[in-house]
Amino acid sequence: MSMLSRGQAHLASRMASKVSRSVTYKRGALEVTVNATFGRTEWGVEREGDRVNIASESRDFVINTDELFWDAVDGGGEIRPERLDQIIDVDATTGKTITFEVMPFGPTRQMWRYSGSQRQRIRIHTKQVSEVET
Repeated sequence: MSMLSRGQAHLASRMASKVSRSVTYKRGALEVTVNATFGRTEWGVEREGDRVNIASESRDFVINTDELFWDAVDGGGEIRPERLDQIIDVDATTGKTITFEVMPFGPTRQMWRYSGSQRQRIRIHTKQVSEVET
């Protein structure tokens, strides 16, 4: 393993332990709990003088790829996000359960992409579809 690979692995581990929180990744009846760092991606930014118009924005979840596996009793295997998969976040601060769906965004209509040259993290593009008091 190269020095760069070790550095990226260390950074991914620190981010997961310090700035992420637990969310549920769900596809149909299958679900897995993972640690996610929250982010966003903007596409179609237009500038008009002092104004900025954003055509599209996604709520992103950045997750270590080694956490995205179904339990072996549920068929097992690596998870690659698919359209309409859900990520469920229970916000302890507000007491709300917020559901996001994986959806394609941007000109390439991608739903996810690797984050980092070593592919140790995956950035999943979503849109919020519901918010419920818990």
